Amino acid sequence: MIQSMREKMQGIIAAIIVGLLCVTFALWGVQYYLHSGSGDNQAASVNGAKITKQQFGIAYRRAYQQLMINSKGKLTLTQEQQKILHAKVLQQMVNKLALFQAASKMGFDVGMEQVDAILSGMPVFQIAGRFSEQRFQQVLERMLYSEAEFMQDIRKDVITQQLRAGIAMSDFSTKYEAKNAVRLLEQKRDVDYLLLPLNNFKHKVTVTPAEIKAYYTTHEAKFTLPEKVAIQYLELKQSELKLPSSPTNSALHQFYDSNIDLYSHPDRWHISKIFVRFPANATHDDKKVAETKIEKLYKEAKTGINFDKLDINYGHPIWAIKQQLSADVLKALSTMKAGNISKPIMLDNGFVIVKLLKKEKAQTLSFTAAKNRVLKAYVQHKLTELFDQKNDALSDLTYTNSDTLRPAAKKLNLKIKTTDFFTKKGGKSGIIKDSKIVTAAFGSAILRDNYNSDPIEVAPGDIVVLRKLKYAPQKLLPLSKVQNEISDRLLVKKELVAAIKSGKKLQQSGSDLASLSQQEKTPIRQIRDLTLSNASSKHLDPILVQKIFSLPNEAKQQLFGIALPTKGYAIIKLRDVKFGSYAKLSQTKQDIILKQMARSNGELLYDLFLQDIVGNAKVISSPGQSLPRT
Repeated sequence: MIQSMREKMQGIIAAIIVGLLCVTFALWGVQYYLHSGSGDNQAASVNGAKITKQQFGIAYRRAYQQLMINSKGKLTLTQEQQKILHAKVLQQMVNKLALFQAASKMGFDVGMEQVDAILSGMPVFQIAGRFSEQRFQQVLERMLYSEAEFMQDIRKDVITQQLRAGIAMSDFSTKYEAKNAVRLLEQKRDVDYLLLPLNNFKHKVTVTPAEIKAYYTTHEAKFTLPEKVAIQYLELKQSELKLPSSPTNSALHQFYDSNIDLYSHPDRWHISKIFVRFPANATHDDKKVAETKIEKLYKEAKTGINFDKLDINYGHPIWAIKQQLSADVLKALSTMKAGNISKPIMLDNGFVIVKLLKKEKAQTLSFTAAKNRVLKAYVQHKLTELFDQKNDALSDLTYTNSDTLRPAAKKLNLKIKTTDFFTKKGGKSGIIKDSKIVTAAFGSAILRDNYNSDPIEVAPGDIVVLRKLKYAPQKLLPLSKVQNEISDRLLVKKELVAAIKSGKKLQQSGSDLASLSQQEKTPIRQIRDLTLSNASSKHLDPILVQKIFSLPNEAKQQLFGIALPTKGYAIIKLRDVKFGSYAKLSQTKQDIILKQMARSNGELLYDLFLQDIVGNAKVISSPGQSLPRT
């Protein structure tokens, strides 16, 4: 059963991996990876396994960037919110590592053939809809990933997702549960109600100057304009830098020799595969069925039919290295020539047929063949060095000249930029969207001491140093400016109190709704077939809807009341309750409900499992790192 879930999860897993890769490309660039591998920087450990600060930094920025994308760039996180995000991201990494450890102990694993199939179907590695080895290598080179390291990282993600699927998708829901759920969630309610609007009580209430003054005095925070600051700043961006001269052939040769691993590959085979899977706990009969199927495919393959027509999941050509192939497949390839097709080979999880298209011995690209790649990498490397030098100079110049940005601007040929006033909530565009900039701008070093800020990284390769330009302290608006607003607020409150008092008195009078309607000259409003799903389309006050569905089913002769703060007081009579019927739903809808409830139950089961795994793990967070309280 778990094996079948694995197959269903492949598309989901591939989508997740693509998303992570795309975000990684957008955020980090080559320079981040050039500087991310040194030092023993531990953010946390789980049962002795480390989570490095570099790994955490990538995950945190990915989460932050996703929030920015979701908010269309309008999000500004306070320092406290950043701490919360920091803790949540670290907790997610701890959960993921603990879950992978648990999956490994439980015997979950995945063959490299399956990882191959997932990666081969990912658009990020494709050109014209087909997997491209060249594109794959370009992506890995850009990320400075070794092929083996990348494959292992993906393998871990696949195993983790499969364990989650195995738990979350293993639960079920009974028809009894579904019937009860539909009975309640699909019920329809008919009600009549009349509203005593606030306007009816306007002439019965007044607000005195003393009450206005008292409200003003006790709610000064509501009428206080927040402090504001405008800043001037220097921004150093690597993307705007240029090398002073073109690199010489000698410099490129030296760079090529120093980074020869980037232009080398081990023995590799260009192959196509046909794969027939059998379950992990396969019986003799299961294996016999799979063997019969692979023998039939083998005969068809020998006729010259393309592998990708016989097996749409595995048939397309891929390049594979020794670490990606099983011993039996390697043994078969060792005696094959280009164009040969192996006999069916039994693996731990199925049968495979391999067609050898081409074999390449371990080789290193010559300087001439790799020159374009060398040039790009060299320029990027030198721009990173240049950026680091200018960053150091910016830091030194703005520190030694802490009361001005002019010397640094002149030395580094940077323009001093300015912003308009903004509050601690930040702005909607430009650098004042960034919470780090906003936090620094309102820090005591900037506001009180009038110093330049430390360099602030707003994005990889984008550094800002700022200082105060203008400051406006918080300001309490005078009573004369806000007394009309206060008067309106107090009137509404008094009108609501009067409406509630009148409404409750009417309820206790013993009259029916029709009599009350005539007495108050207020029409009876009818709501028919109200459900939880159609309430919003009827434009009803959410408080009223909540009250209607909280009324006892049998209370059809009583009057109930509810205060609606912006509208008045509603007196309600429940007319009828019609419960939802599971039996009347189509078979398709019944199946959907059962699946949705099973999925919900499964997710709950998974959450409990995860809590147990993490709760029993030995988790240590390093100084300066924090996990959410549970």
